[in-house]
Amino acid sequence: HRDLHSFPTRRSSDLAHPEALVLYQASRPFMEFYVRRRVSALGNVTILDNHEAAELLTATGTVTGVRAVDRDTGTASTLHTDLVVDVTGRATRTPMFLESNGFGSPPETRMAAAWGYSSQQMSIPPGQIAEQLVFVNQGPRAPGALLVAHENNTWMLAIARAIDCGLPPTDFTEALTVAEQILPARIMAGLHEATPIGDIAISRNTASL
Repeated sequence: HRDLHSFPTRRSSDLAHPEALVLYQASRPFMEFYVRRRVSALGNVTILDNHEAAELLTATGTVTGVRAVDRDTGTASTLHTDLVVDVTGRATRTPMFLESNGFGSPPETRMAAAWGYSSQQMSIPPGQIAEQLVFVNQGPRAPGALLVAHENNTWMLAIARAIDCGLPPTDFTEALTVAEQILPARIMAGLHEATPIGDIAISRNTASL
């Protein structure tokens, strides 16, 4: 069970009313779960799980909806709408859809990124690490680290490397080895008490488009 009381928080004593500035360091799964639950409770919202948009529907030069396909059964559904929003990020097929329907492709600007990173979710017993957010940037050629406390004694460790200085860590053991070069001994002592949750996530393509 998760609730707001399980979040690590920080308050600023420099403000006249510190309660006005509270940082809740929620993990992404926490946020996605509660946002989805809140949105799905709305009476005018229907969520189609395990579907993908196969094509845009158009009429008289206007996008009027999408054709969605159930990945399990292959059954197609026609969804008519006044607005279509694509939030698939790097996997987007909207430029292809627009071009195939005669709208042309939108102009694109790519900003190359010189970094790749790995991130690992962990469980750490309470009291092992006093800090709740640690960020280390040693410059463009040295590895960097981000350590963030989340709800219910879960944490996220990210290790970044310049692309031409080696690949991001591929497992938790390697991530700790790199972290040893960056983080203070008192924080590493806490990390050595950590239990990884799931596999490490590796992001090599971090260019912005």
